[in-house]
Amino acid sequence: NTTVGFWKITETEEELLHLYTPEAHELHFFEKFKAEKRLHFLASRVLLNTMKPEVKVAKDSFGKPYFVHSNARMSWSHSGGYAAVIICENAETGIDIEHYSDRITRIKHKFINPTDAKSLTEYGGNFKELLLIWGAKESMFKYYGKKEVDFKQHLSVLPFMLKDNDTLLAKVHHPKMNASLKLGYDFFDDHVAVWIEEELE
Repeated sequence: NTTVGFWKITETEEELLHLYTPEAHELHFFEKFKAEKRLHFLASRVLLNTMKPEVKVAKDSFGKPYFVHSNARMSWSHSGGYAAVIICENAETGIDIEHYSDRITRIKHKFINPTDAKSLTEYGGNFKELLLIWGAKESMFKYYGKKEVDFKQHLSVLPFMLKDNDTLLAKVHHPKMNASLKLGYDFFDDHVAVWIEEELE
């Protein structure tokens, strides 16, 4: 019941604007975006409309996007040269995409807990392992859908062996939610994408 889509951004802003015209309520912040963020914004909406045509999206009080006239759930993300969208027909979901960056090694103390650290190899982990854990936690954060989540305290990725694409297991242990999840991931074109694949008992 889940569909994942990716859009490689090769178009100019003008070309994307021919495919998606921001609505009136979107224009006030779209016009303030820097060039890259405008491309990300447009590409994610073009992709969503390609996957689920003529759909209307709104945001709840926590900023989580949802379909106005559909029970399906969705999540989107963008980074570097890609936009990503996930649509699940019968359960909450989440997706994250990250462009390769060594910056993640400088902030690992903010999100790596002892459970996560079991998957890290030499010197406290390479940036691919750290990006994967970060992406998994971003996906779980979107799955939970509310604020006040501490990535280090409330989200954990169970031990895994890094591959180009695979699944991993993770847990949300928040005062307002406990969940065990299976996530899928894929490394491609200097990006990693991570998404909620299944809710486990």
